[in-house]
Amino acid sequence: MPPRRLTIPLLALVTLGFVVPMSVLYVIQRTLIYYPEKLTRAQFLSRVQTEFQGRASVLPGFDAVLLEPEAKRITATVIWFHGNSGLNVDRSGFAKALAERGLRMILAEYPGYGAREGEPSEPAIIDDARALYTSIAARYPRSPLLLMGASLGSGVAAQLAAEPGRSRAPVRLILLTPYLSIAEVAAQRYWMLPVRLLVKDVFDSAGALAKYTGPVAILVAGHDEVIGAGQGRLLADQSKARGPTSYVELPLAGHFSWPDLLGSQDWATLLGLPLPVT
Repeated sequence: MPPRRLTIPLLALVTLGFVVPMSVLYVIQRTLIYYPEKLTRAQFLSRVQTEFQGRASVLPGFDAVLLEPEAKRITATVIWFHGNSGLNVDRSGFAKALAERGLRMILAEYPGYGAREGEPSEPAIIDDARALYTSIAARYPRSPLLLMGASLGSGVAAQLAAEPGRSRAPVRLILLTPYLSIAEVAAQRYWMLPVRLLVKDVFDSAGALAKYTGPVAILVAGHDEVIGAGQGRLLADQSKARGPTSYVELPLAGHFSWPDLLGSQDWATLLGLPLPVT
């Protein structure tokens, strides 16, 4: 009898110690993935004006920021999906770098970020990205379209590129500090728990790449302290087995410092320059 009295409470304690953290993670998981900055409409428009010094416009309905290069030098249109924190207006440096290379840039914004209504989730973000892509394709019917995503945005870009049945597929997919999936990132961080079974927003980049037949470019930060370099390297290996893949690794770069270490030749490799002028 004594052993049974001890065993039952111990089993209950172990079960409780497992179920409680799993339940908490399941409930709060989206707060661990998305870090939106909230702005009023006036604040957002003012920030766009300040960051881009009046050179950018905002696409109604999406709050996507549009930056045009010199008209005679436009070679393609890039739709950019940012990471899980901050806003599209924080990426003015990237827009400038691409405009200097003759690329029109669309900085996408996610539902629930900035002045946009809604709550961020994989279904909401992908549905919105799909609608934005369709709008941009109609707006620039002769312009080649490139999809570019950084960190969380790499999963958005990959999912969008992989969708079948689109009349105008993107001519290139560019993934910066990418991951195999959010489920794998979570499993890497919470290795002691079976979190793969609980992740709501998977963003399966590895699975998406298998469905995309166009050229892919991947950038890996050698000292990525958030995702780790390993997932990007594995994704690149899978992509090379799938089709044409360009690869850039910055050995000394971290998850946030890589833009400062990206050289002109690295940009050319990622973008596949030169692109045909339309």
